[in-house]
Amino acid sequence: MLLFSAITAGFGATIAASSAVAAENEFATHAEQGIMQGFPPPPEEKRVDRSNALLGVPYNRWSYQNMRSLYPTANIPTANQPVTINRKIDGGIDTLKVKRENGEVADMPTWLRESYTDSLVVIQGDKIVWERYLNGMNANSAHQMMSVTKSFAGLFGLMAVSDGLLSEDDPVTKYVHEIYNHALTAAGVCITPCRRTARLPDRVQGAAFRLQLDGCLQGIDHHQQAR
Repeated sequence: MLLFSAITAGFGATIAASSAVAAENEFATHAEQGIMQGFPPPPEEKRVDRSNALLGVPYNRWSYQNMRSLYPTANIPTANQPVTINRKIDGGIDTLKVKRENGEVADMPTWLRESYTDSLVVIQGDKIVWERYLNGMNANSAHQMMSVTKSFAGLFGLMAVSDGLLSEDDPVTKYVHEIYNHALTAAGVCITPCRRTARLPDRVQGAAFRLQLDGCLQGIDHHQQAR
């Protein structure tokens, strides 16, 4: 009982200290705030679950680097022949200044911290010219990307079309076999530099997928029995 009391008291002191850090510095890292630190996980105000992981602040400071602890995920196979990316660091990027909307100017470290950046990598050609990792992240960390993947997918898709490796008229399933028997089975690749909006109800009898293109609206309805 004395040991338990000592542990509880120490844990309480840690939570109080991390709360003070968070109150003093709104840009504190998840470790500095005591979020999901130690085992077992801390009390409710420092614990991350599905109810606060995606859009909950400051809980997403931890969750975006630990999504596999919260949601089902699947591995994406790597290329058979990985491409080596060389490094040629440009120290001048460290000295860049960022002008804020109010006219104030921030240096690079301040801007990265106050924009809640976990990592920033600058690639020029086939070389990494600058990289920074913050909030406990490193070069090998997995991180939630959300809609950032659309930028990569669209760019790579257009490059593949330009190289004649795929056609915009091909069905998506020709290249992404994992979505057979899915609401998107009937969709085409439709690689277009445009704004896209999707409405895909989860676990329903039917799903509707709409692509809103610049100047036109295409609708694809595909109904299937939910599995």
